[in-house]
Amino acid sequence: PMQLPMGLLAVADTVQQKGFNIEVIHLGIEKINNAKFSLNDYLKVRKPKIIGLSLHWYYQAYEVIDLAKTIKLIIPDAIVVLGGITASYYAEEIMREFDCIDIIVRGEGEKPFAELIKAIFSGQRNFTSIPNIVWKDKDGIKINPMAYVAQKEDLDALNFTNFNLLRNFPLY
Repeated sequence: PMQLPMGLLAVADTVQQKGFNIEVIHLGIEKINNAKFSLNDYLKVRKPKIIGLSLHWYYQAYEVIDLAKTIKLIIPDAIVVLGGITASYYAEEIMREFDCIDIIVRGEGEKPFAELIKAIFSGQRNFTSIPNIVWKDKDGIKINPMAYVAQKEDLDALNFTNFNLLRNFPLY
């Protein structure tokens, strides 16, 4: 669908509040805005270290996994992170079947994703202390406990409307 999952901007805003640069790109909007938009070219120029993909709706699965494969071809060292309802539900299967996915944030991801970003940029590669994630290392797949569940205070503090983080928001 053309609609973003409701929590996506809240996740991005939480990361920005921690001092990291983040941009949300809606590929459908980019194609409407510029039929010649090339994600490949965009990624080659920007070279992001971490790329988060929303796998919220089940019917997106093929396209999202295919996109992750493309990202890994363009930027092999990029860390590809999935989140969303479908990614959460099928996390173990996705990690087992697709080498292009490095980490999945399960459940409510605002705080776990921000912790993950901080850990990666500080050079950490052991993520056992970060709740709600499934990740890989040289020894295989690791499944961290679902220890973070947003409470009312957490949800009330989230900004679901930081539309400045969405590239080409006026068109959206």
